[in-house]
Amino acid sequence: MLKSIVTFIAMTLATTAGAWELGAMNRHIDQTNFIVGSGCSGTLINIKERLILTNHHCITGAIQWRMHNNHDGTSTRMADHKPIPVFQKIYDGHTQVSATQFITNLVAWDEDLDLALLQFKQVDIPFSLEATISQEPVHRGEVAWVVGNPMMMENTVMKGVISSVNRLLKVGAREIPYLQVDAGVTGGNSGGSMYNDDGIFIGVPGAAARGTVIGLAIPAAYVLSFLDEFCRTNAYDPTAPSYEECVNPTDEE
Repeated sequence: MLKSIVTFIAMTLATTAGAWELGAMNRHIDQTNFIVGSGCSGTLINIKERLILTNHHCITGAIQWRMHNNHDGTSTRMADHKPIPVFQKIYDGHTQVSATQFITNLVAWDEDLDLALLQFKQVDIPFSLEATISQEPVHRGEVAWVVGNPMMMENTVMKGVISSVNRLLKVGAREIPYLQVDAGVTGGNSGGSMYNDDGIFIGVPGAAARGTVIGLAIPAAYVLSFLDEFCRTNAYDPTAPSYEECVNPTDEE
């Protein structure tokens, strides 16, 4: 009997080893999850660079297009960006005791991939935790934690598994690769975060099949490519050149 109990305990510890510790999870969600605009989510991915990752479809109202008349008589379509507010709410039990608003600027976006990057206007931001973006492949059957603000129920976490890693759906003119998850993604989760069982960021929830628990998330690998494209590699790799060095490279002697 004792041997059976010891075996059961050992198996339990083995299955929970590496799981995201509850206190760490809650601290992380409280600091890194944001309400973006009036109905989406966003994730703090870099404190030093003050960057929040979200979906492009969450910020389309902040982009205003205009035609610029060039000296040669041609016209160029240009974008003006409105500031985008992001929010966090603080609770004491069931009572909301405060809400904090920050203003961000839109610094990068990819409409086809449905990703956007915001930067706090405030130079010093009061946060000590940021999401760590995975650089490893995701496998079907892995545990997944979806974090966001579904139906504006802020700081919600839902647990599921990665149901498929091969979903390729056509969005506009481009086919987008998604991770499928059964964690019940719904309106408001868009632009939020999906983590593995170690608390590592593995995707951006951005779509769902209505009336089901099926959610779809943009894989972290495509987030990394998006950051690289816009000279924001240092958002996940501290050894990479800064944004300023990337956009204004100097020739070595």
